[in-house]
Amino acid sequence: MDEVVAEWIKFSDRDLETANYLYENMRPMPFEIICYLCQQSAEKALKAFWIYSEIKPEKHMIWNC
Repeated sequence: MDEVVAEWIKFSDRDLETANYLYENMRPMPFEIICYLCQQSAEKALKAFWIYSEIKPEKHMIWNC
């Protein structure tokens, strides 16, 4: 399971690094893409935490938008 957690953390880090690169290097800044990547990074980090903590989210825990 530790390998799975590490893999999700790696995915999360990659999204955040990409968002940071776009923020620092692209003009005009693609805010919608930067925000999307930050949101994806947070979701992947949360998934890693859930796997590490052996928490299985129930349906009511998932946001309905």
